[in-house]
Amino acid sequence: RDTVTSIFSRAKHPERVRVGVVDQIVVGEDGSCDAPYEPCGEKPDQEICKYRSQLDVFQVDAPLSIGPVFARHLGHRMYRGEYYYMQSDAHVTFVQDWDE
Repeated sequence: RDTVTSIFSRAKHPERVRVGVVDQIVVGEDGSCDAPYEPCGEKPDQEICKYRSQLDVFQVDAPLSIGPVFARHLGHRMYRGEYYYMQSDAHVTFVQDWDE
């Protein structure tokens, strides 16, 4: 969640950003990266709520995951012809105006 929030909150043009996530989680222990900290109905100004339509998530049960290389392959499969494309790991904090 924090990485996705950072991507949108620190982008100069968040309306131009599309995020695809391969979320390897332990169900019941880890929170999904597309779940806001508070319900969108109560706090709609959260980045995950504002840009929900620009966020695609493929969730993988962590004990069944094959590892980071396969996760990167799955992430690459989420590419939809965008002009620019990049991959990042989780737990990354983006700098302000990173998309300039």
